Amino acid sequence: MKRIINIIALLFVVAGLIILTEPFFRYNDRVKTSSQAVEEFKKLADQLEADNSYVEESSGNESHSSNHDSSVAEKSSDDNYDELYKSLVSYNLEQYSNGQSELRDAFSYMTSSIDFTDFGLPDDVAGYITIDKMGVELPLYIGLNQANMANGATIMDHTSMPVGGINTNCVIAAHRMAGFFGDIELLSVGDIVKVTNLWGELRYRVEKIIVIDPYDTDKIKIIPGHDMITLLTCHPYWSNKTRYIVYCERTGIGAFGETALTSEVSGQPAQTSSVTQEQSSVEEKTENDFLP
Repeated sequence: MKRIINIIALLFVVAGLIILTEPFFRYNDRVKTSSQAVEEFKKLADQLEADNSYVEESSGNESHSSNHDSSVAEKSSDDNYDELYKSLVSYNLEQYSNGQSELRDAFSYMTSSIDFTDFGLPDDVAGYITIDKMGVELPLYIGLNQANMANGATIMDHTSMPVGGINTNCVIAAHRMAGFFGDIELLSVGDIVKVTNLWGELRYRVEKIIVIDPYDTDKIKIIPGHDMITLLTCHPYWSNKTRYIVYCERTGIGAFGETALTSEVSGQPAQTSSVTQEQSSVEEKTENDFLP
């Protein structure tokens, strides 16, 4: 009898250890998957840059045959992902023009209206977000569903895609957990948040932080005349009672150059700029400028 009691006690101890350590292992798996997705995206971006460099060099070499020049032109069209960029810009224009009428709470889970695999990409990772103040670098998934939320940050459907431009607001949601947006309250006005896509890096400055009700979607809609991203997560920690919102405004020239702010006019990504100086044009705006 005593032996049976000891076995039962041991089983309880083992079960307790499993319960206590399971979140730790699950966290490590999520962080590992998230980091792998970012690294894979970086490799893809590097490969595209290398391919484009090859295309430019080859197309400028007059010694190549006309047949080779034709194949280079076809390769350039594919590797620059021009059609994908146009689709993202067009989507942003559509969301602005229709007033984002279908926008709902982030954590009700949505499906992506843009399939990146249609453009030869391996999955729906549109880029990655880097927040140095929080010590995180997360993949940006298109399509807010449980699988994507478990592996990184997600872009809310019916908000802007992360390519910048006037009249855009890309709402980026992530779970309130360690390694994701768990330390979001470390952010304060003036901190920099970076978004990297296939065409370069965009820099945003934290401008305002508020807490809203889950379905107060007017507070996360596009603000006319602004180029923004908005970070969103549950609040308070380990609760979904309200939403913690961080408004960020585009700052500096960034990788797109000045034409990024009017990219919807041309429908083409601007050339990479070597200028990295930040501008503070948004610093004198009042708080009401960042409320829909």
